[in-house]
Amino acid sequence: MLNNIVIRINRSTTSIVTKTRWASGTTILAGSSLSRKTYSIDAAYRDLRDIMRERGPADDVISKSNLDNNADHRISRSDPILENAAQDASSYTMKRPDLSLVPTCVEQISECVKYCYANDIPMVPVGARTGLEGGIHAMRGGVSFDMSQMKRLLQVNESDLDCHVEAGLSWRELNDQIRSTGLWFPVDPGADASLGGMASTSASGTNAVKYGTMRENVLGLEVVTRDGKVITTAGTKCRSKKSSAGLNLTNLFVGSEGTLGVISSVRLKLHALPSNMAVVTVAFPTVNEAVESVVQVMQCGLPVARIEFLDQPGVSACYQDSKLPNLDPNLPMLFIELHALTKSGLDDQVDILQDIFESQGASNFNWSSKQEERTQLWKARHNLHWSILKTKPGFANIDTDVCVPISRFPEMVAISHELIDKFGLDAPLMGHAGDGNFHSVILYDPKLPGEFEKAKQLGIEMGRVAIKLEGTVTGEHGVGRGKMDLIEEQFDDCTLETMYAIKLALDPKNLFNPDKVFKADNMGV
Repeated sequence: MLNNIVIRINRSTTSIVTKTRWASGTTILAGSSLSRKTYSIDAAYRDLRDIMRERGPADDVISKSNLDNNADHRISRSDPILENAAQDASSYTMKRPDLSLVPTCVEQISECVKYCYANDIPMVPVGARTGLEGGIHAMRGGVSFDMSQMKRLLQVNESDLDCHVEAGLSWRELNDQIRSTGLWFPVDPGADASLGGMASTSASGTNAVKYGTMRENVLGLEVVTRDGKVITTAGTKCRSKKSSAGLNLTNLFVGSEGTLGVISSVRLKLHALPSNMAVVTVAFPTVNEAVESVVQVMQCGLPVARIEFLDQPGVSACYQDSKLPNLDPNLPMLFIELHALTKSGLDDQVDILQDIFESQGASNFNWSSKQEERTQLWKARHNLHWSILKTKPGFANIDTDVCVPISRFPEMVAISHELIDKFGLDAPLMGHAGDGNFHSVILYDPKLPGEFEKAKQLGIEMGRVAIKLEGTVTGEHGVGRGKMDLIEEQFDDCTLETMYAIKLALDPKNLFNPDKVFKADNMGV
């Protein structure tokens, strides 16, 4: 990579324009802020406060004095609020912003983004702060856009099975609001994540094996770009389930982790609530029998809605916290959910599962169609990450997120256990076995020197194994700040250069969530 650098200086900012020519011959012109702050926090606070005062929601009729007061409470530089804006579920050292904005409408986002970009101020979108990869950390300070007050359900089209929501609404809040329609949104990460954040990382959850990830369930996005323009990725009024028109901007922004713009609203697919459901729990003598059973279930074409794998330490943690009677804390287990149109169809699926599992030496096979028991099981599964943390009070954690083809899943699990034994750390496995995705919650004592580095290296080694097994280092959590090295191993140089070119075309100054996903040095900025 060869760079020619020109420094531009004006009254308010110092910026770099870098002409980058990669080894493949690709050339991109990118302007970037210097790593040191070149903006006045005091001036930014005053100017952004004025913007928030002037740009209220278009459908709100409130007095000027109330608008001013409202705006003053939606921009802050106080220590508690700035720390809260950077507090997520990761174990990385928190990096807080200089200012926190809490917009209530896309107009405010638009004007504030436009101002920040013109003044070389980094921007970090913040959702429900449930991420595990430090994606909301303000690595270069700047302004966080806290979307927690943009929670409106804008539209529900029951006949067409779709809806339009603001980015701050969570998936649980959406399902609560649409339950009376007989529809639901099935993408369910463990935490109560915001739908904008879920689109940002292409999140998934326990239902992905049947209903897909966010990428399959997002019909379109409203995104604010660097100059404050608001784009609709699928077309201004398009709600169709498929389209061959134009470039697929929706899939470009889904999974972009806030590095290309600020997602302000999301149009989603909805699904009919299943009429007949059952859950199954089953234990196996060894991990190998459990994961081989998963492969058999998927290859036989049984339409399971959920199939979750827990190794023995994972089951033990789940049992200690939930006390569910059907769990065997001494053995690895699978949690399964089945959906069917008829009761007889559900019974047939249960019989097929039981035959497969018995051939693998399964024990403690239990199933239930009772709503209460279903709810208890999936509550325990969604809480499992925190249940594991409770087993080691005072310990911190690093989470892996590997995903491999289903035929390589048993090998991935076996090698992961070998690595865990080699490193001598506690790291229970749990995951969405039906699509080859699992997590290892690597526990370490932050008070012991070198333990964080040891845990991080274990996660890196698992990621490298996933790459060798034709998989990915992250199936649903995103890259954030924790997996930037690994994606350079997953993709070849030409592919990475194409990604860099797209990033710099949309964000030539590298101000949208900088130092996430891609390293600035590798992009030449």
